[in-house]
Amino acid sequence: MCNSFTICSTESQAQAVAALAAALGASCSDAAAPGSAQPGTVAYPGMPAPVVVTASSNDGKLSLAVDELPFGVPVTWKSGSIFNARLESVLSGEGIWAEAADTGRCILPCASFFETHGSQKAKSPRTGRTVKQRYAFEAEDGAPLYLAAIRTEGGFAVVTTAPNQDVAPVHDRMPLTLTAHEAAIWLDPRIAPVQLAALADRSAVHLASSPVLPSPPEDAQLTLPL
Repeated sequence: MCNSFTICSTESQAQAVAALAAALGASCSDAAAPGSAQPGTVAYPGMPAPVVVTASSNDGKLSLAVDELPFGVPVTWKSGSIFNARLESVLSGEGIWAEAADTGRCILPCASFFETHGSQKAKSPRTGRTVKQRYAFEAEDGAPLYLAAIRTEGGFAVVTTAPNQDVAPVHDRMPLTLTAHEAAIWLDPRIAPVQLAALADRSAVHLASSPVLPSPPEDAQLTLPL
């Protein structure tokens, strides 16, 4: 379950948007939407983060823009927010993600994401307590990652899938980490959700990992993914 990631630098964000626009054959906005997300910040549920969204003009051409949204989608039936969405649920055409699967697909460019190991333990330098070991995952070449995400009116959730060979030793799910070409497919509103199932296999993606101990905010409210 991915409940945190590192917001990439302004330069990397621009690099990501340009790569996505080229892959999609779309234009892109010259300026990102103003916001409070700070590059290099580790974002947790409830915090704002920039995501890449698509829009269509009257002539049918696609354009990309950067919008800042809260990480996590609020729901009325639980406290906190849903910050992960299982790819299987998103593509099912049912449930909470049914409408967003068609109109709310977006991409989260980030420098890294974090997963917690199921059994490894380490001592927290902040509290001195024994906690579960966390790992940071990033691109081997240091380039920005493209995480598939889905947005609603209240925020966005990171889409997850079965782990690849790099993440499986740590966790039983991973963010749907895409190449620029695959991210363009995810963003393209002309492609129906049912056509995206092939993106589930992340065995060709290679990530570097390192043990870390980031501490989530004390008031972070977490809700299990759907």
